[in-house]
Amino acid sequence: MSKKYRSNPPRLAKRAMKTYEDRAVSLGDFRPMFEEIAYRWSIVLGRPITPAQAARCMAEMKMARWNAGYREDHAIDAANYAFIAAAMDVEKD
Repeated sequence: MSKKYRSNPPRLAKRAMKTYEDRAVSLGDFRPMFEEIAYRWSIVLGRPITPAQAARCMAEMKMARWNAGYREDHAIDAANYAFIAAAMDVEKD
């Protein structure tokens, strides 16, 4: 039995890259934004949060939204947040 998929990984990866590039144009480098998010969440939570952890949490938020009902942008955004978290984790080493 053949299952019809809404999309495929290479197409989603291209869309993720396009979304990342569009955000870079409109918002600039991701690092300052995630540094600020981490700072703000650290205040709220009363403990230090790293920029990489903030990005990972944003990815998890998108996964929770996906659980509430699939929309392609949930998968794309979750992937981009995961890529950002990975980049910042590597940078701290």
